[in-house]
Amino acid sequence: MPSPSSTKPKVSALGSFIVIVWLMVLAVAAFLATVVPEIDTLLGRSHLDRTVISAAQAAIAITTVVLLILALSIMKEVYIGRKLR
Repeated sequence: MPSPSSTKPKVSALGSFIVIVWLMVLAVAAFLATVVPEIDTLLGRSHLDRTVISAAQAAIAITTVVLLILALSIMKEVYIGRKLR
């Protein structure tokens, strides 16, 4: 049975991992809530069709979420790899 002092670093490492994951999720949510809606002003409302602007917003949002999923997957693999050593 592991001693209480040896489980403390494991718990703090898990806590740190969870905090980092949530910070990443919140950062992506903030990006999606603030930057993506403003794309229409960056691209210019007057000369582009609304469909084109919506497609650009959707592509940015989808790409951002896919990148978040990939980053979280990589972080999980690194965390599990360190815990198995």
